[in-house]
Amino acid sequence: MSVSGAGEEAVDEVGSVPVRPDPKMELSRRGLWSPSGNMLDESRESFRTSLRTHRLGALMDQLQAVQQVDRYVHERRTTDQKFIGWGIYFFFLTWITLGIYPLVMAYRRLNRADLFRDRRVCYYNAVIEASKQHAEEHGQYDACHDDLNDLQRFTTERFEDEHKPIKAGLSLFLSFITFGIYGCIATYRLMRFWWQIQLTEQDFDEKLSLIWTKLGIVRYPVTFRPVDDLNRSFGMHFLLSFVTLGVYGLVWDYRLHTDPEKLYPEMHSTEDAILNTLRNVS
Repeated sequence: MSVSGAGEEAVDEVGSVPVRPDPKMELSRRGLWSPSGNMLDESRESFRTSLRTHRLGALMDQLQAVQQVDRYVHERRTTDQKFIGWGIYFFFLTWITLGIYPLVMAYRRLNRADLFRDRRVCYYNAVIEASKQHAEEHGQYDACHDDLNDLQRFTTERFEDEHKPIKAGLSLFLSFITFGIYGCIATYRLMRFWWQIQLTEQDFDEKLSLIWTKLGIVRYPVTFRPVDDLNRSFGMHFLLSFVTLGVYGLVWDYRLHTDPEKLYPEMHSTEDAILNTLRNVS
C-alpha cells in the first residue's frame, strides 16, 4: 500500500509542475516559423529583396532623369542655329531673290528664339527632376523639397511672364496687315528675349547651386555670366535708323542676325557643366 501511495504522490507531484510552451509552437503562432522552414529568415530575406528592388528602381529613375537632361542638351544642335553669314545674306541672297529672302530670314530669326525658348523650358524641368531623383535616392528629399518646388515655380513663372513665345508665323502675318507696325513690336520682343533669357539662366544657376550645395552634389557654385553686348536698346536703334535714313538699320540688322551666336558658347558651357555633374553623381 505504501508503494502504491508513493506512486500516487509522485504522479501528483509531476502533474503539478507547469508545462513550458514549445518555442517552435510560439513562433508558429506568430507566423515566424513553420515546419517547412524558418519563416523569420524568409521574412528578413524578403525585406532585403524588397529594399534592393526599391533602390534599383530609384537608381533607374535617376538615370532616366539624367538621360532627359542629356537629350535636351544635345537638342541644341538643331535649335541653337547659326545662320549663313550676314554679308552673303544681305548683299547676295537678298538681291538674287528680289527681296524675298529677307522675309524668310525674318521668320527664321523669330522662330530661332522660340525654338531656343522651348528647349530651355524642357532643359530646366529635366534638371529639376534629376535633382529630385538624386535627393530621393539619397534620403535627402525632405531637406530640399521646398527649395526644388520654389525653383520649379520660379522657372514656370519666368517663362509665362517674361519669355512668352513670339510665334514667328503670326508675327509676320500681323506685320503685313499692320503695314510693318507689328514688325517693330516683334523686333522689340526679339531683342529683349536674348537679354532676358540670360538673366533667367543666371538666376536659375544660382538657385540650383544652393540646392546642390545642400545636397552635397557640388562644392563650388555653377556660374553663368551674361553677355553684356546683348543688352541693347530698341528705342536707340530705332531712333538712329530714322535719323540716318536707314543707314544705321544695316547695323541693327547685322546685330539681330548675329547676337544669339554670342551667347551660345557660354550657355553651352554651363549646360555641359551641369550635365557632367549629374552624370558623376548618378
